[in-house]
Amino acid sequence: MCFKRRFKNRGGTDVCRRVLGGNQRRLTSAATCGLGYSKHALNRAGLTLIEMIFAMGITALLALTICGFSIYSSRNFVAISNYSELDTANRLAMDTLTSDVRQANYVFNASTNFIILNSPDPNNLSLNGFITYSYNPTAGTLVRLENFPGSTKRTVLLTGCDRLEFSLGQRNATTNGVPFKGMPFSSPSVIQNTAKVIDVSWLCSRKILGIKVNTESVQTARVVIRKQTP
Repeated sequence: MCFKRRFKNRGGTDVCRRVLGGNQRRLTSAATCGLGYSKHALNRAGLTLIEMIFAMGITALLALTICGFSIYSSRNFVAISNYSELDTANRLAMDTLTSDVRQANYVFNASTNFIILNSPDPNNLSLNGFITYSYNPTAGTLVRLENFPGSTKRTVLLTGCDRLEFSLGQRNATTNGVPFKGMPFSSPSVIQNTAKVIDVSWLCSRKILGIKVNTESVQTARVVIRKQTP
């Protein structure tokens, strides 16, 4: 049988004695043995929980900071890559279009979103074929279609093109002295006989996570058909 007994010692200190099978143990405390021990245990448990919550908060804050920095760095890297890709695609498209227009025989037909050039076959200069540049506003693409006797080739020159427009002009100055005066798109026969100059302009952009971020400056060119008689 186990029981507790309290008595005062000589120094006036409360002493708990636990008697078990004739053996005695002395415990000194400023308060009662059981109650004082329980309070200290609860205090230690509460401090551990607060420390855990504080540590979890710091960890979450550091994780959010690292994630934000990673996302920012990734967006900047993709943006720089987009600018480089846009610049390369624009230069390639402009060089290809300029070369085709200068070497064309004449403009076979044209509108604001397409132009058809009658050009000599690069593999056989005695034969002629057609090179078509067409802009699809829905897909945002500029496509070059090469159609020569015995061969056809389709190339996508631009993607992510927000707008593109062709216009025609004449070589001879008008009565008001303004050269390269823009001419309306009329019948193919009129275009074939009078179109000497081709103006083109376009604007391309790129998106990051569905949001338009990169936009190049407007690309413009005015190209003269060298083989077309004035």
